Amino acid sequence: MASIRFTIVGTSLQISVGQTNILYLPCLYIAAQSISLYEDIPSVVLFNTSQGNNFIVFEGNLSDCEDSTGTPFTIQTFLNFASLNFGTISVTTTPTAGSATSALQEVGNSSLSSINGKLPTQGQKTMPNSTPVVIASDQTSLPVTQISPTASGNITTQNLVPNGVATANSAVEIILNGTSTLAIQTTGTYTGALSIQVTIDNSRWETITAPSILNTITGVASATIVSGSIGVFQTDVSGFTRARVTGLSAMTGTATVNLRAVNSTALTAIENSLPTGTNTIGAVNIASAQTLATVTAITNLNGGQTPVSSPSTGNPIRIGGRVSPTTIATQDTTYVAGDASEIAVTTAMQQVTKEFAGAELDFNFNFSLVASTITVQQLIPASGTASIRNYITNLKLSTDTLGTGGVAWILDGALTVSSIAITTGLCTTSASHDLKIGDSVVFTALAGGTGVTANTVYFVTAVGSATTFNFALTIGGANVVPSVAYTGTTMYRILYQQHFRTTGISATISLDFPNPIRGNSNVQMNFLIPVTMTSGTIYVTSSGYRGF
Repeated sequence: MASIRFTIVGTSLQISVGQTNILYLPCLYIAAQSISLYEDIPSVVLFNTSQGNNFIVFEGNLSDCEDSTGTPFTIQTFLNFASLNFGTISVTTTPTAGSATSALQEVGNSSLSSINGKLPTQGQKTMPNSTPVVIASDQTSLPVTQISPTASGNITTQNLVPNGVATANSAVEIILNGTSTLAIQTTGTYTGALSIQVTIDNSRWETITAPSILNTITGVASATIVSGSIGVFQTDVSGFTRARVTGLSAMTGTATVNLRAVNSTALTAIENSLPTGTNTIGAVNIASAQTLATVTAITNLNGGQTPVSSPSTGNPIRIGGRVSPTTIATQDTTYVAGDASEIAVTTAMQQVTKEFAGAELDFNFNFSLVASTITVQQLIPASGTASIRNYITNLKLSTDTLGTGGVAWILDGALTVSSIAITTGLCTTSASHDLKIGDSVVFTALAGGTGVTANTVYFVTAVGSATTFNFALTIGGANVVPSVAYTGTTMYRILYQQHFRTTGISATISLDFPNPIRGNSNVQMNFLIPVTMTSGTIYVTSSGYRGF
């Protein structure tokens, strides 16, 4: 059999046969069984103590084993090798019968004291020189007392590396060991403000700039320990691994700093003055002679609630709602995202639970059009109030038999286009267009220019501003660039498209829109048949509401 070579690599044992490694294990977790060396055929038995004392990781004849130089092991040289490198020399088999006397020991262990000499002495050791200890499975609770970390030192110079390893003599650092409050005492004669810095990764330091350092003598919180201050302070350091007091500005003299970290709640400063008299904070009554500034009178339950059906004055505390507007003119148009709102009720005190707007703001408009008409027609009139829009929630459609099939569009309000540039295709409108990328638009009444076709669907590709945009023949396609600039035309946003067959729609169909069709502010909605359907009539009933 090829020799089995034992080599120490760093702090681990490597066992190999030729070029093949058969074991690689940290020496700390290896135990050697010495008894097996004294059997009729001496053998080497190794255990992995991290898996238990009966977990054998290697077993082989001693005669096949050699050290890293190729020298075969003897019993004595292997014991020396194991004693020097392994964590434990273990005796796990039954010893020779009889009392444990020197007469029963083999060469190399001529007395019990020679075996005892191979065991670690009492006292704390480094890991390689310590014997692993296993806690019993039924071990009762062990009392542990945490010693509060402390640190002290002198600060005589400015810290020029505020986010890294501090300049020499510019900081006093403490390891927090999971504590939450840092107590600080400063003495000495010095100038220069002192700051608190903390870290979690023990590498990068950050300065606490909030007013979190409490002077426990004056009760005043600040972001730094004021230049030249002699006193005691507290600050919260929960969650950090280390903290330090450091001088981030120019320093003179010597500031002596003593630190102590503990697990307790830091004192809290009340920044604003308390009113005159007795004030209750939690269960603590605090008297103060401070004067409270004048407060505007507030109507509340103690001061008298506004009677029912009376004008609401002040700020009455009540649970209820606000009567919803009954006309467009009375609708509140000042709401913006994030505003507080109220429950809507009717003038009969009925809670409004209707989807979208109140019933008073609903509309139904009936419309019919001969299918051969190919000009823009009004479908729904404008709201008549600035910032109020038309919203369509339902369409009911029917037709006579049509001459030919085709499409019809519901359009937003008309927008005057002042120009379409020949170099970029940028379209400029005379008023805000409310367009978004992907919206479909149609141009009518083209004036001057070439390259854009009337009554053709185009798609918005970019929105430069509230009055400019680019467009293409396909969604996401190349921008249309006219060969001759347009100086004026009319355009519409296409809000909805409906296809009609020649046979028409004999039975009325109803289309609901969970997301209402939304027009622009205070403009009419329109209907357009871009290509004549020759004959027949189309009937439309539009239902919806007006809102902003």
